[in-house]
Amino acid sequence: MKTLILMVTLAAASVSAQPVLVDPSRYLLFGSLGQSYLIRMELERSGNSLTGRYSYERPGVLRSGNNSIRLAGSVDADGVLRLIETAEVVGREEPVPTGEFNGRVTTLTVDGQPMLHLAGTWTRARDGRKLPFSLDQSRPLFGSLSLASQVHTESDQKLNSTLRLTLPRLGDGGSAFNRHLTAIVEPLTAEFRRDVAELRREERGRRDEVPPSSFEIDYDIVHHRPELVSLQLRIFVYTGGAHPNSLTRSVNWDLRLDREITLTDLFRPDSGFGGTISRYCRRELARLNLGDPAWLDRGTAFNYENYQRWNPTRAGLRITFDPYQVAAYAQGAFEVTIPWTLLATLLRPSFGPLASSRPR
Repeated sequence: MKTLILMVTLAAASVSAQPVLVDPSRYLLFGSLGQSYLIRMELERSGNSLTGRYSYERPGVLRSGNNSIRLAGSVDADGVLRLIETAEVVGREEPVPTGEFNGRVTTLTVDGQPMLHLAGTWTRARDGRKLPFSLDQSRPLFGSLSLASQVHTESDQKLNSTLRLTLPRLGDGGSAFNRHLTAIVEPLTAEFRRDVAELRREERGRRDEVPPSSFEIDYDIVHHRPELVSLQLRIFVYTGGAHPNSLTRSVNWDLRLDREITLTDLFRPDSGFGGTISRYCRRELARLNLGDPAWLDRGTAFNYENYQRWNPTRAGLRITFDPYQVAAYAQGAFEVTIPWTLLATLLRPSFGPLASSRPR
């Protein structure tokens, strides 16, 4: 997979910037646990050691980040795999093992490309329950193009600021996909630089050091098919104040039309899909007793602002609600996944396959 270097205009000569190649020993895998559970796994390899996380893909509501289970283990020269999953427990200093994956890693050839396959048995720690697991490496290939990761970092000692961008690229730098990503990212980085410069001006002449500021973007491949790639950008900004700002952006790209897909594109115009989506999200979020019902009603009313952060998954259509959208900042962010069984008859024929899709 070819890795490109993101070109970002530096704000000043005092800024030091360094492009970093993404570690090729990082793997994204999709698969199943038993007959009922869809899982997604991210692993990073260093020698024989493996670290990462996995999560379940399922309908319903979740607090963002609560669906990620940490993994650590090893794979030997013969492909024998062992991964221990752990969780934080109140009153315990160290994470507690909650399960274990034991199996084997093999290499399959798919469309002429080598891809990893993991298979074996998962065992639950508390009662010894066992389930088979099977996972295949995700390698988004779209014709002759592959989706590549790239990292760009900047640091400015005078302003006590850092910037780190980890972004996807598809094809050459002038592709429509890459231009679209640039149009999202550039205004955000420009705003950060303006805020940091303003903070520097306000602090000038004071004895205290300029407080640290940071800006980070990373991304997840949520779903992909030969004609579609669905990503979520994770954005973290801190320029002082009581807490940082965390937000997300969704990018759903149609490779056939070479353009972004909107939520309206997915559904038949006479289907009433907006009401179906809104009612499901409001009902699921209400189960969490988040506080102000009026705040929840405003944040789940169907409009572009509330429902621009969406991604298809194997389990259903996932809507992300950033902090402040449906409740106070302290409540965090939420994800609601609407099952395809509820939406299948509302989809346009060209997107109907999403209702039974899996990354491939």
